[in-house]
Amino acid sequence: MNLANQKDYYTQQDIKSFQCMLEKLSLSWATVKILADNDSNDRDAVFLKELAYAIEGCEIPIEVFARDCHIYPSYAIEKLKVARSYIDAAIRYFSSIEEEKK
Repeated sequence: MNLANQKDYYTQQDIKSFQCMLEKLSLSWATVKILADNDSNDRDAVFLKELAYAIEGCEIPIEVFARDCHIYPSYAIEKLKVARSYIDAAIRYFSSIEEEKK
């Protein structure tokens, strides 16, 4: 296998792996969303449902860069801060649960 074919092979494997991860995430998120929507008192489910929105904050800059081969840093920062806010909220929530157990 020459270098170009090897690179293409590994790229295809990376894409398949990423697609598999996204499929699992999508199915898991659907389950969590149903749980959160059926029982708004299930705060774990509510926070995990919201956590999935962090993906959008990561996906948008990647999509823009892939499309335009350029992205304005301020736009990327804006979207990544949104993603981080969902992640930070989930961390605070689950940290508070851990603290309550002590």
